[in-house]
Amino acid sequence: MYNKKNRKQRIIQRFFLIVCFASLGLFAIKIPVFAVPTINGVSGTIENDASVTVSGGSFGSHSAIGNIEWLGDNIDAGVNGVAFTKSGWTNNADSLVNTQVDYDSTQKHSGSNALKANWTGDKYDSLIVYDSGSTFTSAFVSFWVRFNPVVGGSCSQWKAWNLTSNSTGFGSTNDISFTNNQWYSTDLSEWCNLQKFFFQVNGGSTTGPGGNISPSFPIDTWFKEEAWVVKASAPNTADGTFIVRYSDGSTTYNTYNGTAGYISHMAGANEWRYFAFGKYWGNVDIGVNRNASAWYDDIYIQVGTQARVELCAESAWINRKHCEIQPPAAWSDTSATITFNQGSFNNGNTVYLYVVDADGNVNANGYELTIGGEVGDSTPPIITAFTIPSTSTSLTVSISSFTATDDTAVTGYKLTESATAPEAGAAGWTETAPTSHIFTTEGSNTLYAWAKDAAGNVSTSLNDSVTITLPTYTIGGTISDLTGTVILQNNAGDNLSCSATGSFTFATALHSSDAYAVTVLTQPTGQTCAVSSGSGTVASVNITNVSVSCADSAAPTVPSNLIGSASSSSQINLSWGASSDLNLAGYRIYRDGSAISTTSGLTFSNTGLSQSNTYNYWVTAYDSYGNESNRATVSVRTNASSSSSSSSSSKKKKKSSSKYKISNSISSVPWGGVITQSGKKFTKNGNVALYFSKPGGGYYPPKIVKASATGSFSVSARIYKPKGTYKWYAVNLATGKKTGTKSYRIR
Repeated sequence: MYNKKNRKQRIIQRFFLIVCFASLGLFAIKIPVFAVPTINGVSGTIENDASVTVSGGSFGSHSAIGNIEWLGDNIDAGVNGVAFTKSGWTNNADSLVNTQVDYDSTQKHSGSNALKANWTGDKYDSLIVYDSGSTFTSAFVSFWVRFNPVVGGSCSQWKAWNLTSNSTGFGSTNDISFTNNQWYSTDLSEWCNLQKFFFQVNGGSTTGPGGNISPSFPIDTWFKEEAWVVKASAPNTADGTFIVRYSDGSTTYNTYNGTAGYISHMAGANEWRYFAFGKYWGNVDIGVNRNASAWYDDIYIQVGTQARVELCAESAWINRKHCEIQPPAAWSDTSATITFNQGSFNNGNTVYLYVVDADGNVNANGYELTIGGEVGDSTPPIITAFTIPSTSTSLTVSISSFTATDDTAVTGYKLTESATAPEAGAAGWTETAPTSHIFTTEGSNTLYAWAKDAAGNVSTSLNDSVTITLPTYTIGGTISDLTGTVILQNNAGDNLSCSATGSFTFATALHSSDAYAVTVLTQPTGQTCAVSSGSGTVASVNITNVSVSCADSAAPTVPSNLIGSASSSSQINLSWGASSDLNLAGYRIYRDGSAISTTSGLTFSNTGLSQSNTYNYWVTAYDSYGNESNRATVSVRTNASSSSSSSSSSKKKKKSSSKYKISNSISSVPWGGVITQSGKKFTKNGNVALYFSKPGGGYYPPKIVKASATGSFSVSARIYKPKGTYKWYAVNLATGKKTGTKSYRIR
C-alpha cells in the first residue's frame, strides 16, 4: 500500500491496451495452439447448491481442486452484525479505527448476506485476510463488491483488495503487493488522479498501469471483479502478468491486460501468500473525516490455475457482462462436477455455461440452460446383448457379445464383478465394448455389463456367469538314504510324511504360475535331510525334480572298557568294547593327542615305543557320514629294558619316588566337603595327568593340569562320590613318569 504520510503520490501509468479480444477466454491473449473446451452435455438439477455435472472435452486439468476457497455459503450462513470468521481467515482492523468486517444482511449480491467493511474518521483499514497456506506465483480471484463513499476529501483513495506476503494484509518492507486502487473526487461524482492497478514495493514505490476507467464506475452498485496475476520469473525481470476485468452485470468496464510484462518480483522481496479484502479508505487530506462502506460477496480464490466454470447471461463469451462463478468439486479432461451457484440469477432465467481451461481457453458460445428444474439428457443407454462362455480353463474370459443403444449416443462401456452400478466418472470406462475380462479367482463368477452416455446416465446392467476351472500340477521328487521318518512341507502348509527312500508327491496340486517352496518340517531321528531344487514357479507341468538327501547325523557311542598294557619296552597293546551306530565305519586311535591309526577291529598294537615311557591313548568310533564319538582314554607305561639290573631298577624307583611328590590336604573328607590335592617337583610349566579312582574300581579319564614355573600344582574339588576309600596318582607327561598312589577316605 502507499505510504500514508506522503501526500503527493507518484502516479505511474503503465497501461498496455489490448484491443484484440476474440472468443479465447477471459484471460487469453493469443490464438491457442491446443483445442479449446467443448460442452456436449449437462446433467443435474439447475438450482442453488445442487451438484451438476458438465460433460465435454478438452477441459484439461485443474490443479487447485480440493484447495479452492469459496465464501458464498459461509457468507450466507453468517449472522447480521456479527464479525466474520472462518478457518484460514483473519479479521483485521486498524488500531485507529478498530472496526472489523461483519456479516451484513442489508446489502447482498446474492443469498442472504454480504461482508461489510466500514470506515469512519480520517483513514485507515478494515479488512479480512486469507492465508493460502504457502507461497505462490500465480492466482485467480473473483468477487462481487459494492462501494459507498459517503464523505470524501479532495481526492480520496480506496484500496479494494491486494496480494501480499504480510499476514496482516498491510504492505511492509520486503513486500511486493499487487493492489487494486481507486481514487474519488471531492464530490464523489468521478474518479480522479487515476492509478488503478499496480505492484507496490516495500510499502512505497509502485510499478503498473494507470489510465481512466471508462465509463466511470457507478457508486453504490454491485460489480464483479476478476483477476489473473502471475509473478515475474526472476527479480527485476519484466515478464510478470496481471489481467483484470470489471462488470456490473450490464456494463463491462476497461479490461486491463498486463501480459506485455511488468516487474512483479523484486530482489529480496518476500513471496505472495495472503489475499486481503476491504483494505483502505483515505490517504489524502489528512484530518478530513471520511465515511465509507464496502460490501463483498461470493469471494472465490484459487492458486496456480485459471481453470473454472462460469455461468453467464450472454450467449457469447466475448459479450459477457453478468457471470457467476461455479465452484468445482471434481474435474477431468471430459467432465467437471460443480456446486451450482445461482448468484443473482432468478428461476426461469436463460443462462449459458462456459468452461475455462488452465491456460484461459474457453468455449466461444455458451451451453444454454434454464434456471430451475432438471436439465439435459435423462434417458440412460440400454444394454441390448451381453454373453460370455459358460465355462473356462483360464482366468481371462472372452466376451461373446456386448452391445448397447442410447437415444443420443453411447459414450462408454464398463465391466464389473459387482452388481452395484458404477459412477459415470469412475475409472475403467472405455469408448468401445471390451472383448475380454480377467477374473481374480476360479469357480463360479458373474460379470455385469454397463453403458453410459455423454450426459452421465448409466444403464441398468445385463449379466452372465462363467465357471472357471483352472488346470493343476503336482509337486514332488525323490528322497535318498532315508532310514527313519521325515516330514516335508510345501508352501508352509501342505505336509507330507515319508518313511522310505524313493519318489514322493504332495497332496495339494497347484495352478500354473503358482509358487512352490519345499522344506523339511521335521528331521528323522539320527539323520539330517536337505532339500535341493525345492522352490520355483509352476509352468504348466508337474514338478518332479525336488531332491531330498538324508544323512546320518548321530555320532557312534563311545568305545567301552578301553584297556592298555605294555607287552615290552617298545610295545603297548590296546583293546575295547564295540560302539553302536547304524553306519559304523571304524575306530580312530590317538596317542598323546595325535591320530596315529584307524581300524575296524577292537584291538590295536602300538610298536616302536621308548622304554620306561608313559603314553596317553584315546580311542573314538566314527561312521560313514563323518560323525565321531567321544573318546575313551587310557595311559600306559612301557617296560624297562631287559638288560637293566634289579639294583638299578630299585635305585631308579627310589629316585623316581623321591623326585615327584603328591599329597592330600586332608586324609578324610566328609561327603560334600572340599579336598585339595597337590604335587611338586614336576617339569616346570609342564603338563601333568591326574588319575582319580572311580567307585567300584578303575579310574576316570585323566584330568590334565599345568605345573607352575616351580614345577608344582594344586587342584581342589567338592566331593560327592559314595563313601569309601579312593586313590589317585599323577603322570608327568613331559617324561611319562608316574608317581605312586595316594589314598583318601570319604565319610
